[in-house]
Amino acid sequence: MLLHAEKVAYRVVEALSDEYHPPSRVCVLTGSDIYPQLSSKSMTALARINRIVALHPLASETLPASLRSKVTTIIQSAEPLPHTTSPEINQNFYDFLAVSCGHAREIKRPLDLATASRHLPSDSRIRVVNVGGVLEHAYHDGYESEARENPRFRWIGEVEPRTAHAWLQAADLVVVSSEFEGGGRVYGEAVVAGTPILASDIPAARALLGQDYAGLFPVGDITQLAEMLYQAETSPAFLEKLRSQIDSVKPLFDSRVEGLRWGALVRQFSAAG
Repeated sequence: MLLHAEKVAYRVVEALSDEYHPPSRVCVLTGSDIYPQLSSKSMTALARINRIVALHPLASETLPASLRSKVTTIIQSAEPLPHTTSPEINQNFYDFLAVSCGHAREIKRPLDLATASRHLPSDSRIRVVNVGGVLEHAYHDGYESEARENPRFRWIGEVEPRTAHAWLQAADLVVVSSEFEGGGRVYGEAVVAGTPILASDIPAARALLGQDYAGLFPVGDITQLAEMLYQAETSPAFLEKLRSQIDSVKPLFDSRVEGLRWGALVRQFSAAG
């Protein structure tokens, strides 16, 4: 099995002879494989792959028709974790907490949440926290500058997975502002934690949260994000609607379902062999 069509699978298939076609050649598509568009390297690799695993049901729409028959969708599961706490989180500072969780790089639009918080009304109690390290160095300075100038914002930085989950559990909202996602695990982690999500309106979000999910906003629309943050804070009915909608999609992230789908894929190869 190969992960990443352009960075890994392309190099592997280039090294193989045209006559060598093992039945177990599988590639899992990541977001950078298919967004903003499929590259020529990825196309070359996927043409010689026996099976393609997509991480959300709409991902196959990015592929040409000739490849779609190879696609199996397997959504990444998320395990419910025991409720955990962190001394950092138990501060009165966090009356209403919105968390963005992930490593900072341009495609994730990591400063959108902090920027939106600057547009909140003065009576808002919302505080925003980014949890995660920096993959593109420019965001280190951006986070530090935002933390100095924006009293609503805090950057936690790189933490252990258990601590990241504690932040997700403690949050009133999780914000996923990405420009593209291949099937980000953060959706499932927030869903199984029972924390409502505000997400940029991209195929992965619609596929994993629902086409009619009430917490979607246009990519990069800071004003709309700020309005939805304030609505979630001030409207219990809106927040409860988000909770109800994420509760309805919890079965998508069940590890038993993921295991069954991988098992079925393996059995296909066994039968072919």
